Amino acid sequence: MRTFPINITLTGLKVLVVGGGAVAAEKLEKLIPHRPRLTLVSPQLAPVTERLVREHALTWLPEPYATAHIGDHRLVFAATDDNAVNRRIYEDTRGLPVLVNAADLPACCDFIMPAVVSGEHFTLAISTGGLAAGYARQWREQLEAAVAQEDTILDLLDRIRTQLKRKVETFPARRARLWEILKELEQLERRD
Repeated sequence: MRTFPINITLTGLKVLVVGGGAVAAEKLEKLIPHRPRLTLVSPQLAPVTERLVREHALTWLPEPYATAHIGDHRLVFAATDDNAVNRRIYEDTRGLPVLVNAADLPACCDFIMPAVVSGEHFTLAISTGGLAAGYARQWREQLEAAVAQEDTILDLLDRIRTQLKRKVETFPARRARLWEILKELEQLERRD
């Protein structure tokens, strides 16, 4: 599946997660730091999911999924262990202004969740189009080791850019000087 890469701000966005097991917990753990308005629907919760609900005061509806749960949610995660329910959730959203991610069903996904490497100032996403999540995870681990110092470099570049704005009048001249500095840093890194 060919996907278009996009980063989305989730803060305050209404997000529905259907499921109470390990897959739902994994989705919640990735979503919670981005502060959406989360609602979880599941008759029962696995201990890890129950802990997340309690610790983060999430809205939990202890009932089976029904079409009415979609309501005005903008993102829906079908994260049950029942593919028929996950497919139904996808079908229920067709024609609505809702994007769906159905666990392990790429054909029932409007978007996929890539493996992510992030720091304070950057985010890298690795996607295999839903074909091999484990392989994307391997790439993520390799990239994490390679970019461990990037936040420090980005802080430095931000300070340099701020200084260049004060001392160099035009954008093309600032960009050219910043590229020179980046090349110098790359050469210094190669010497180490």
